[in-house]
Amino acid sequence: MEHSYQFFDREAFDSVWRLSWTEFVKKYRTRWASNPEYSPPGEYDGASLRGLIAFSLTPEPSPKVIEDILKRRTIRWTLQQSDSRLWMMSELMLKIPTLRRRAVEFSVKCEVDSLVAAAVDAYLSRRASVGALRAVLKLHCVDPGDFVKLNRRESTALRLAVPDLSREPIYSWLGPYWLDGQWTNALKVSETRDFVAFVIRAWEGNWPCPRIKDMTREPFSDQSRFRDFSLHKALANNTRRTVVRWQKPCVFREWL
Repeated sequence: MEHSYQFFDREAFDSVWRLSWTEFVKKYRTRWASNPEYSPPGEYDGASLRGLIAFSLTPEPSPKVIEDILKRRTIRWTLQQSDSRLWMMSELMLKIPTLRRRAVEFSVKCEVDSLVAAAVDAYLSRRASVGALRAVLKLHCVDPGDFVKLNRRESTALRLAVPDLSREPIYSWLGPYWLDGQWTNALKVSETRDFVAFVIRAWEGNWPCPRIKDMTREPFSDQSRFRDFSLHKALANNTRRTVVRWQKPCVFREWL
């Protein structure tokens, strides 16, 4: 199972989505944005903005329609028409050289059992807040009882702490069909801060990851610690170096 994480600073990107494509191309002046070439039908080779728009819309627009979009439409409008809105946002963020330090994307082949176990144990042991617990569960679309062993008292405590996990979009204008899949979700600014703070504290303290229900999914054990897992290392390395410095951090995760 592969999980893709996209962190970005809304302080840098909120204004980007409001731009028209004409303004975008003029402002950032990249070869990618001005490249007149198209990707092969039904494919996206990463070579041009035109290829990205063609691949992101269904049915795939003709070159004439794409040129009209670039002439008359905004980025936000185009994202609203996309079948993969978060993916398209991610591609755009990573294609702006001057803002590369304000967006971080990485993928990890892993299970999330250990991360859920660490968050649940930290909350029950009063080392982490309910906000941290909720952020981990919400971003990964999980019921903790599916991943960790809980007695009746613990199950009740978690259910009262996190009665439901909402799936509201980062931006309301993304609309009701903003998700790219059933197991995709995003965190808003305050939630992302809670998530990042949890990851950093758990990494620095090498917190335990106990109660994991299915020991066969990865080489889990009752002695597993936070630093034992590649997922936690990737999250800690990226959040400690960059995300923690941002003004308005956000994150979305896709299950690939």
